Amino acid sequence: AGALSNRNLIINGAMQVAQRGTSSTSNGYGTVDRFASGNGTATFAQSQGSLTSGDPYNEGFRNFFRNTNTTAASNTTGHRNIRYEVEAQDIIRSGWIHTSPSSYLTISFWARSSVSQEFYGSFRTMDGTSQNYVFSLGTLSANTWTKITKTIPGNSNITIDDDNGSAIRISFAQWWGVNYTDNGVSTDAWQAFGGGTRFPNFTNTWGTTAGATFDITGVQLEVGEKATPFEHRSYGDEFARCQRYYSVYVDPNQNSRHHGSANDFAFYVASYSFPTEMRATPSATEIVAPTMSNCDTFRPGMSKTVAIFLVDLDGTNVDFYARGYTYAFESEL
Repeated sequence: AGALSNRNLIINGAMQVAQRGTSSTSNGYGTVDRFASGNGTATFAQSQGSLTSGDPYNEGFRNFFRNTNTTAASNTTGHRNIRYEVEAQDIIRSGWIHTSPSSYLTISFWARSSVSQEFYGSFRTMDGTSQNYVFSLGTLSANTWTKITKTIPGNSNITIDDDNGSAIRISFAQWWGVNYTDNGVSTDAWQAFGGGTRFPNFTNTWGTTAGATFDITGVQLEVGEKATPFEHRSYGDEFARCQRYYSVYVDPNQNSRHHGSANDFAFYVASYSFPTEMRATPSATEIVAPTMSNCDTFRPGMSKTVAIFLVDLDGTNVDFYARGYTYAFESEL
């Protein structure tokens, strides 16, 4: 079942695009595009790693996403988790009949842990009454890549809207403290999502081991009951897909000047059209501040704030009143 091309509903599943950088201690999106890292009460790190030999290198993979448990996590409120959000309109048009138990999605990926224990993953629906489907990765051998494949059926309780919001949150969990887990949680079955019943109770070896690592790559989500070989896409193709959710713009005219009167905008006015229409109106983060010395005068009453330098911001373009800046635009799910 499913398409021959464009069958992988995951963007950047080979972990090759990392616009934000290759390492970070930030919560959320910090390195590999489209994949976010979650943490609880202790320090952690996320990074993009490189493969050089063996499997999954032999299947064409050169990068992976890593979560590092920098310090031991709390046994109650701590958690370490990698997540991916699937846009609703992509799921609704995929051919998966999400309300039918005889229609399936199949997820496949490679996983590796520095600590041997059982890990879990989950599918959580985000529309309507949230539903949760938990699956076991089995007990991973330490420092050994393992191919994981799971098939998930539809369910009559699932709601998916036809919009640009998140339909499914896929989690690759390394550790959740007991405040979030319960041994009454079933695996391989849909059930109502609850904050204290996200997963069965975890073996706590990984969470209490400072420096423990967990890696994933080759994430593929497709319609049907069988996993097909990973759909490798070019870097350019994956990069363009990622820019729907995150884009960086560097001003190319950092050394010229603009002259104006004190009663007018004395800033350089430039319009930037995003490479692809972003998912929604993005937030803007100043990475490199505008070079104020390149402006001769300022409009009375104005000060240096992001709101003044960015105008007409929407999902397609933005206007700048400054020079010498770098901005990141984000519309992640």
